[in-house]
Parts: sequence; C-alpha cells; structure tokens
Amino acid sequence: MGTSLWAQILVFYGSWTFYINFRDTTLALLSLNDEPGKSRMNLFAYGTLMDPKIMARVSGMRCRAGGAVLSGYVRRAVRGEVYPAIAARPGETVDGVVYFDLTPEAFERLDRFEGPMYRRTGLAVTLQGAGNGKAAAEAYVIAPGHLDRLSDRNWSFEEFLKTGKARFQGSYEGYGELE
Repeated sequence: MGTSLWAQILVFYGSWTFYINFRDTTLALLSLNDEPGKSRMNLFAYGTLMDPKIMARVSGMRCRAGGAVLSGYVRRAVRGEVYPAIAARPGETVDGVVYFDLTPEAFERLDRFEGPMYRRTGLAVTLQGAGNGKAAAEAYVIAPGHLDRLSDRNWSFEEFLKTGKARFQGSYEGYGELE
C-alpha cells in the first residue's frame, strides 16, 4: 500500500495571502488587504463566537459572516464548561462561521478574551454557499498544554443556544479581560 504525502500551506507576503495545496497543485490568492498599514484578517469561529451578538460584544465590531468548514480538526466540549475547543485530527471536519475583515484591534480583544488556553493559528477554511472557495482565517486552537481539558463529547451550537448561552455570558472569565 502506497503512502501519499501532501500539504496545504498559507503564505503571507506583505498584503497578499496565498493558499497552496500540493495535493491538487492549487495556488489561489485568498486576500489582498487594501488599507496600507491596516491589515485586516478573517476569523473562523466554531463555538460561542458563532453567535453574532457574542461576537460583536467580544470583538467590538459587527462583521460580514458566512458558513465555513475547517478540515483536519475536531471540535469537542471542554470539561465542565459550556464552550468547546478544537484540536488537530486528520480526517475530521468542523462546521463554523467565518467573519471577514476584522481589524487588528478586534483581534487584540479576541486574544484577551480567549486567554492562554487557546493559541491563535492561521488556517485555510472552505467557504459554504456561492463559490465554495477557500479563505485564509485565524482560529483559536486549544494550546498543547490544555489538551487534557477536552472531553470525548461533541459540542453542539444549537444546544449551547438553548441551555448554555445565558450561563456563559454570566460567568465566562474572558469578558473581564475586555474591560
């Protein structure tokens, strides 16, 4: 049985972002920032930030959004919490939302909100809907030192909206970091 090696990479060069897939030899320009010195980026949200009201409160801005899928990762509930985390796992996918064109200030707020349990990581996501193209996006991936906090349970956004959102908004420590 043969082994095939392939890789996907994002290349950031100045205000250009390229997606390269060596499996099917795809090269695509994903974004060109049109504000010199004011780099904007996309965010892939897979948990509580999928809620537009939570996202606006945390980021300090309202953003254009659309459905997206992240390949090579799995989403699991965090033990004892109402929110999830993602970790690399080949063959798995995570459905979520991509928010477009966030400012550096919004990412500063998001970094404080997410805290040390998560590491912001640049990834490529597949957009859902018209076009189904790729986009470069940042995502908050669980830091290696916190992998033991992941449960075996899948996490459901619908269940979060029904039973966990009020608790999350009332008790999550990250909100205190935004003040």
